[in-house]
Amino acid sequence: MRKNKISQTSRAGFSLIEVMMSMVIFLVVIAAVYGVMRISLFQKNSVSTNIDAVKSARIALNYIRRDAINAGLGYHNVGGLVPDGFVRQITSAPADTDVDDRDLLTGIISGENVTTNSLNTSALMKMDAIGFVTRDLTFNGGNPVTITGTTIAGQDVVVQTSNTQVGLFKLYDLYLIETGTSQVVGVVTEVTSTGAFKLGFGPADPLNINLSATAPASSKSLLAVSGVTGTLKKINMVIYNISPDGVLLRKTYANNTGQPKADQIQIHELINNVQNFQVNYLMDDGTITSD
Repeated sequence: MRKNKISQTSRAGFSLIEVMMSMVIFLVVIAAVYGVMRISLFQKNSVSTNIDAVKSARIALNYIRRDAINAGLGYHNVGGLVPDGFVRQITSAPADTDVDDRDLLTGIISGENVTTNSLNTSALMKMDAIGFVTRDLTFNGGNPVTITGTTIAGQDVVVQTSNTQVGLFKLYDLYLIETGTSQVVGVVTEVTSTGAFKLGFGPADPLNINLSATAPASSKSLLAVSGVTGTLKKINMVIYNISPDGVLLRKTYANNTGQPKADQIQIHELINNVQNFQVNYLMDDGTITSD
């Protein structure tokens, strides 16, 4: 009987060298694919970061544009009186030279070259700050509230009005009070009754904006006289500046209804990695100034 013979070549497999060559080629291909994927992922993240930065910048500019357009709307054309040094306090501007004289809180608050920025390579470069004060036209249907009189309670001023609407006046509301001879900005520290509230001096004041009813000279509140009459309007105040680490900040003051005293100055981070923030002002006569 004839036996079939299986050839030696039909049983042969891959040699060790062939296996090693295949593994090397496979690893080279995997490394190339990984490199391409890594570059693509990096580019995707970079594009995403740039898109986020542009989006943040657009949102910040919309905030500034809206506040700039409304600046001074329904507010006093000269501004409201606040304690001496208050404008410096909120803008970080240098101290003014009119010692013991009240500041005017105007519709646009300018702070030129007031803060440093660690991201800016110029040691002499400082960032600007800018603020806006606007009237809250949603308050009392857009109508001023009539003030029927004022009284003094220790160092505080109590304001009485003709309005008996429950809940109209809220704790930490910011008001412009206009009388026949002056205009004063103050924050509510206590609602004493339906139509009355207190402008408290000292620890109760979250902004340090209320003047004392018993202090001497220009440190004394102009409302510290019994029977003062006039009108009041609710106002909003916001400041934009750059933090030392290059973040554009939007700070809002008071009107944070229902929140404690410590939360009446709110800080919102708008844009990171800001190297420079300079503001120019176009005047009515066509000139441009930086301050």
